Amino acid sequence: MQLNFFSVDEAPGIHADAFLTDQSYLRFLSVLGRDTEMQEFLARLSLSSKDGGLQAFWVNTDPPKYVQIGDIGRFEKLSGRMPKGNLFGEVTHLWLYDRTAVEPDYAGRRALFLFRPAEDTPENRESLNDRLWSMVRETCHLPLLPRWRDMVLRGFTEYGFLRRLEGIGIVAIEVTLPEQEVEAVVTGWIREGRMTLDGHPVTPPEAEAPFTGAQIISMYTRAQAITDGVLVDVTETAREAGFRCPVAITQGVYAECVAWDGEDSRRQTHQDEAGRLWDVLWMAADAARRGASGESRTPYQLHCVPRDGKSHTPVLTTLHAHAGPGDNGELVITIMLPHED
Repeated sequence: MQLNFFSVDEAPGIHADAFLTDQSYLRFLSVLGRDTEMQEFLARLSLSSKDGGLQAFWVNTDPPKYVQIGDIGRFEKLSGRMPKGNLFGEVTHLWLYDRTAVEPDYAGRRALFLFRPAEDTPENRESLNDRLWSMVRETCHLPLLPRWRDMVLRGFTEYGFLRRLEGIGIVAIEVTLPEQEVEAVVTGWIREGRMTLDGHPVTPPEAEAPFTGAQIISMYTRAQAITDGVLVDVTETAREAGFRCPVAITQGVYAECVAWDGEDSRRQTHQDEAGRLWDVLWMAADAARRGASGESRTPYQLHCVPRDGKSHTPVLTTLHAHAGPGDNGELVITIMLPHED
């Protein structure tokens, strides 16, 4: 099996061979490095940003991946060292993994089922389903009967209770089983006769799956929003400000904090759109670097002259930078007004 190692920009000497995020935060990380570099890396994970701590880092895959760490307290840690006398010296291998990968969060009804991409083969599919089913039964508050396995796994996937997360060198199924929603779904299947409590056969999932024949009325993509002018793509300028992923601003942010023409300069004060956009992006980048909120949506403030035809003095303005998945699951940033979503 070929292993790939990727350097970590913010941690010289540390290389990742596997990592996984849920499109917002880190869920699994496997890294190697010399003992001194690894100790420094571990220390920075538990420090605040003002003390030199790491809240996020870039892994140099192709293209590079931005990884937000989130709450370090969620992780279990396992480490080991290569035998003495090897060619590379004192090398430590560190694994960080979400605690729900080894024990479900029974209060929140959440778990994380991890497996290697090489395991996901047709001949191994039955074994993976058995292992996933065991985790689902342990996490769920309802007594799920063994013969319901195929129906439940397929149905829970349709409803979004089971969500596949693709990582680098690792894959996961995220299990989220909100009690009221799960009760409603399972009760509905039983009432419809698709799952029985006695010894009669269960209706095969292939015969009728949730949402079969349902029509998707519309799915408005980020690309369409940019084409329609609902979002304004500012990625090129954002790169200069320090972002390494696509960035867009809403039309509301553009109208209130960026738009400025010669007439505005004549009536109010001399400015230009390029400078106003730079202020919006630079302050957003600074907020992202600080990572103070620990959330996917980060509020930040800047001073901006209102485009009202009369103001000359900047006023303190609040914007929100939202980090989330793009049309293809990649990390994207959207800068918006506080009331927008």
